[in-house]
Amino acid sequence: MIAPFLRGYARAIAKIAEYAMLGATASLALMTFLVMLSALMRYVVGAPLALTEELVGLLFASMAFLVWPLTTLRGEHISVTFVSDKLPTAVRRWLSGVSILSVIVFCIVFGRDSYDFAMLTLKLGATSDVADIPLFPWMAIMPLVCLLVVLVLVARSVGAADGRKSGAGDSL
Repeated sequence: MIAPFLRGYARAIAKIAEYAMLGATASLALMTFLVMLSALMRYVVGAPLALTEELVGLLFASMAFLVWPLTTLRGEHISVTFVSDKLPTAVRRWLSGVSILSVIVFCIVFGRDSYDFAMLTLKLGATSDVADIPLFPWMAIMPLVCLLVVLVLVARSVGAADGRKSGAGDSL
């Protein structure tokens, strides 16, 4: 039986992951709008919107990171399982544990390094080249998402969260 605390923890983590997905969706919508606007300006005005390339790059990176927590929670990553499907259940569980541990180690290492990088951009007041967009908020997404993915994996590992939709795969 899962303790009420763990169920509350899992619900909170799931809600945060859903909000991150909303951020990814907004990034995708804004990217689409900016690319269409820039193309229109290129052919109508003769010059594209100057900040489009930089902002679309930042939005794309944000989108790529912001989808990670919810897809991890739901187990909806692309999986190649033609070998693991043939293994005994105990071996598959062990491999799943190794997979989860590997992702946690990656998130800790990458999260630490991206945190250091984000703090450096804040300290330097770094901005993009053309549009002068402050880079810190964009860089801060990476360590925050790494932390959220670790929290999601912990919730899934203790059995407190299983946000998969019906039909989703078991593997991470």
